[in-house]
Amino acid sequence: MQAAVFYAQDSISHREVCLKVYDGASRRAAAKREASVLRLLGGETAPVLYDAFVEGDRTILVIEFADHQYSDLATFSRARAAASPYRGIASGLSTIATRAVALRLLQCADKLHDKGLVHNDLKPAHFLRLRGMSWTC
Repeated sequence: MQAAVFYAQDSISHREVCLKVYDGASRRAAAKREASVLRLLGGETAPVLYDAFVEGDRTILVIEFADHQYSDLATFSRARAAASPYRGIASGLSTIATRAVALRLLQCADKLHDKGLVHNDLKPAHFLRLRGMSWTC
């Protein structure tokens, strides 16, 4: 396992955050790489990195928390299907919505490539964060 991710709330700002915890000194290099990439992207195509620190043998990244209600494409799709008056007939994302998500994923990948980065695990959950009802990257 690369890292464990936990939900937390900043006690000062009260904002929701993710704590990504890398255990052991051997995982420290991976944590530093991730922190460097997040800083480089600056929230443009990835969550904002608020802080990074070492506590004992753990390296902890404090990262922006995506909307917890619809944090991934599958959850968003199921929620749309459940709310649809056509449940059982048509569900999930429409063709137009699916194309919009695919286009946004490719736009995000293009931004990464412009910065000299190559993502090795392309999937919507790694790029798309739902804010209200619009996908942002």
